[in-house]
Amino acid sequence: CTEFSVTYCTRYILTRAVYLRMRRLLSQAGEQVPAGKPTLELNPDHPLVGRLRDVEGEEFDEWAMLFLEQARLSAGAVLEAPALFVRRLNRLMGQLTEEASTEEVG
Repeated sequence: CTEFSVTYCTRYILTRAVYLRMRRLLSQAGEQVPAGKPTLELNPDHPLVGRLRDVEGEEFDEWAMLFLEQARLSAGAVLEAPALFVRRLNRLMGQLTEEASTEEVG
């Protein structure tokens, strides 16, 4: 992770948080909130994102959902099912730990 990518990610997260806060404030004030969908940007060079190239099916869905939920949390959102997020995170971290242990032994 380079200094530039960390700075860019930080700016993106802060910008996104401000955007969500403004939407909430407009809504609470009874104002019309402009329609719009957020864009999820992933760093293709990040090792965890790279895993998406090596998995498919249910495991791909699990990783994709994890990235989406992390982005939502980073933007200040509240997850609909936080316990499910924690289970997913623990399960995927467990897989990585097992893979690392296997690589060290082999």
